[in-house]
Amino acid sequence: MTTIQVEGGELAVARWGPTDAPTAVAAHGITSHHLAWSLVGQDLAERGLGLVAPDLRGRGDSSDPGAASSLAAHADDLVAMAHSLALPTPGVVAGHSMGGFVAAMAGVRHPGSWSHVVLVDGGPPLSDPLPEGTDVEAVLLSVIGPALERLDARFESPEAYRVFWRNHPALAGVDPHLVNRYADYDLRPDGDTWRSKVSRAAILADARDTLVDPEVRTAVESLAPLPATMLHAERGMQDGPVALYPPERIAAIVDPLPHVETHLVEDVNHYTISLAPHGARAVADAIASALTT
Repeated sequence: MTTIQVEGGELAVARWGPTDAPTAVAAHGITSHHLAWSLVGQDLAERGLGLVAPDLRGRGDSSDPGAASSLAAHADDLVAMAHSLALPTPGVVAGHSMGGFVAAMAGVRHPGSWSHVVLVDGGPPLSDPLPEGTDVEAVLLSVIGPALERLDARFESPEAYRVFWRNHPALAGVDPHLVNRYADYDLRPDGDTWRSKVSRAAILADARDTLVDPEVRTAVESLAPLPATMLHAERGMQDGPVALYPPERIAAIVDPLPHVETHLVEDVNHYTISLAPHGARAVADAIASALTT
């Protein structure tokens, strides 16, 4: 791990692979951190390629901007990080879940910095525009309520937090050692208990962007002519049969875009598309193809 300065704060950054190898930049999901990319990074390193993944602001060991967080700021941070680490440009930017929205925003705001965008079960809007007069706060709570409950929760010990994650229905196929590392990194002491490091205010601000910010909602469409690859999971957030991006939504909003190539990753859910070997290999394949083409 290393730390780099960005405007108004700093990012904790992990790197896999040789420092002189073709290297992609990757953004994690809304309440996650860099270890969400560990299997993908290891896979790429074994191919002689590289991956750099920060803890986005308000997550992990990076600065907390609170309510001032935004997907545009995260996108700008990715470019600043790539410059700070002297990565060759144009490069490849990837994002999982909310990180897909960040990666698309990075492509739109800094098109000269990238040759390809890889979206992993994230990036296109998840729903149609909200009708005028909608209570956005209520919608936010309906979408990320379970995540907020975890951020507000207190755990009696690090092991209790590990158990919480090991019992997550979507993580049944994930190496428990990786789950433990993931949980431990996300934890900080809070008096006699423990809690997640993730900033509640940053989560709410970023989630709002995905729902109502026009630039965010149209970012994937606006990437053209920059090419993009979207990998979407067969199953959903809780390993249920309904995907985060069902086939009909992919057909309606992504397949018509000529600059975006879509691929269904079978037998994975929203989490195991990056955290289980089969999914991570598919993601690494897409990134490697973009890096070497």
